[in-house]
Amino acid sequence: VMLDGDGAVLMQMGSLPTIADHIKNNFVHIVINNGSHESVGGQPTEGFFADLTTIASASGYEKTVCISNDEELNEWLKNGLNDSIVQFVEIRTNNSSRKELGRPAGKPVEWRDEFMKQNKRDH
Repeated sequence: VMLDGDGAVLMQMGSLPTIADHIKNNFVHIVINNGSHESVGGQPTEGFFADLTTIASASGYEKTVCISNDEELNEWLKNGLNDSIVQFVEIRTNNSSRKELGRPAGKPVEWRDEFMKQNKRDH
């Protein structure tokens, strides 16, 4: 599973065909599309204008899904993570966040290690 934002996908669209060509199964690319660069101040993107799922499909992703509400999300969660294919899942949301929401502390390698340690405990 790879988590991404709409701003990052729009700025690095060349990665989509590379991913689709080199990863052959069991990969879920989830894009949280809030129409903004939330992590760097909330500047607007063209995330809601661009048809990201069509772009991903044209790039070679086997399955693409655009989720716009809770029901669609719940439906995808029932089986979506069980598909052993390369898929692109766009989750459209608003760009509001809590005022007290801070930015992550630490280094990305520490986040990875903590995630992997937690994953081992859960399985």
